[in-house]
Amino acid sequence: MRLRTDIWIQAYVRRCFIQGLWAAVSRKGDPDAGAVMVRLDSLDGRMRLYAPAPGGAIAEDGDRRWIELFGGAEDASVEIADYLERQLRYDPDIWVIDVENRMGDALLSGVIDPG
Repeated sequence: MRLRTDIWIQAYVRRCFIQGLWAAVSRKGDPDAGAVMVRLDSLDGRMRLYAPAPGGAIAEDGDRRWIELFGGAEDASVEIADYLERQLRYDPDIWVIDVENRMGDALLSGVIDPG
């Protein structure tokens, strides 16, 4: 059984806080099944964006699978904002979570290599 998106997000944000990270929902989407994008700011000018993995964002064990977009490029904030804006035109149910972590870890399990 798949966990509702809003419940998963509450748990994820709480996990970030427990680890001493700042996290916030910057855009709410569909509470039941909206896709989730995680924007990670390393606080050194580098940003990453994690999106649901293509071909099935939920693994057989129920964990979410992720793909890293814009993998830590310097000053990628404008590119990431443009990408999110384009995605929201096609899918208004997307959630966006912002996380700040100097170590560059978004605390997401199931990140797959796009290559």
